[in-house]
Amino acid sequence: MDFDQRRISLIIIDDNSSDSSVGYVKEAYPQIKVIQNNREVGLAVMADQGYFLAQKNNSDYIVFLDAEVILEKYWLRRMLDILKDKKVAGASSKILIYPKNKKVHSLGGEIGPIGLSHLKNFDKEDNFYSHGPFQVGFVPKEACIIKMSVIGKVGLYNGKYSEYFVDADFGWRCRLAGYKFMIDPIAVAYIRSENARPQNYYFQREKSRLLMLLINYRIATLILLLPLFIFTEFGLIIEAIATGKFWQKMKAYFWILLHLPAILEDRINVQFRLRKVGDLEILKF
Repeated sequence: MDFDQRRISLIIIDDNSSDSSVGYVKEAYPQIKVIQNNREVGLAVMADQGYFLAQKNNSDYIVFLDAEVILEKYWLRRMLDILKDKKVAGASSKILIYPKNKKVHSLGGEIGPIGLSHLKNFDKEDNFYSHGPFQVGFVPKEACIIKMSVIGKVGLYNGKYSEYFVDADFGWRCRLAGYKFMIDPIAVAYIRSENARPQNYYFQREKSRLLMLLINYRIATLILLLPLFIFTEFGLIIEAIATGKFWQKMKAYFWILLHLPAILEDRINVQFRLRKVGDLEILKF
């Protein structure tokens, strides 16, 4: 990477891996700080661990990278150029699927009006062109850079969400606080093809989607979107029955009901402490 190594602190966080990789890193790269968990703690906790260590180092930015991500030489320089804008909370790049290289993993993420989030251009041919950086709803957790000051105000990933959706919720909260996210399509990162989704993915998706709606929207917006929500839920229930995921769909509803007090607490925090813009601004991306 073309950057002054004295200005970078490398942190590896291990989620109770069973191989010898941690020992190898400690021996071969003693300058890298390693946090080794003796049990699986999940993405949100690991992100917090990295953030608190970066905070002790008085870092201005934190870069989150999946274990199987490769960055092109000038990736970091281009990201830092974008972050000069005070309104930008974080940035990412074009991410291609390795070793195919002609297939896109993401060009940022977008969130639909009823909470269905997706990675822009996922698994499409790499023929996207842009004159420069452009705004998106959120930056993918697999390869992104975030301002430490923004995390201090907004928080980081919420552990109530599935690890597949923590970045979408984080992006939503930051944008409610008046920030934005940018993608530089000229900068490139590479990631290996994603692992197979877990068997309970449908439950995790639906739980996370409902959480985002209940926590982040104003009540007036929820009422306005109610007809669309009911229509969408009806369609999703039919889909769940057709694909054998009906009980996962019901489980998502039950999970929401059982956790209403905690959801209300998060909602109060977002609506009364973080919110600075209206929901129409959020619906743009």
